[in-house]
Amino acid sequence: MNWFLLLFGCVWLTAGPARAAEGVRVLVHEKGQTRTLTGAAADAVQRECERLLAGAKDRRLLMVTPDRIQAVERKAAAVEVIYPEPALLEMEGRRVRVMALLAPLGGPLPGDLMLYRLEGGTGYGATDHVVCEHGVEDLKQVLKANNIKLK
Repeated sequence: MNWFLLLFGCVWLTAGPARAAEGVRVLVHEKGQTRTLTGAAADAVQRECERLLAGAKDRRLLMVTPDRIQAVERKAAAVEVIYPEPALLEMEGRRVRVMALLAPLGGPLPGDLMLYRLEGGTGYGATDHVVCEHGVEDLKQVLKANNIKLK
């Protein structure tokens, strides 16, 4: 029994509590084009998005419509993390089951916004967003450090 707990603990530490099953997709949307990140770059971007969500402090009265989200993807840039099954992530001091995260990197949405889709949601809702304490500057640095250039 003790060996089982030790093995389980090692697996948990390796995979991390927020890691979903294989198949997490990390996308960079930019000016109508979408790139899929892989390997270490995808892992680093995913971790940074999850860190931003965990550090979010409050919500903003802001109507986030599908048109505004599409405008970010068509005219500016955004990073999106899509989980194949719900990931248990920290948000505002509690654990929530998240299916997707979207971090705008410019355009018609504020740069300190993180959108999320909870388990059971079909898309990003008008009120499903939080304000990230440090904005997305750290995320831009992670992209830069992994040679992911934005146009």
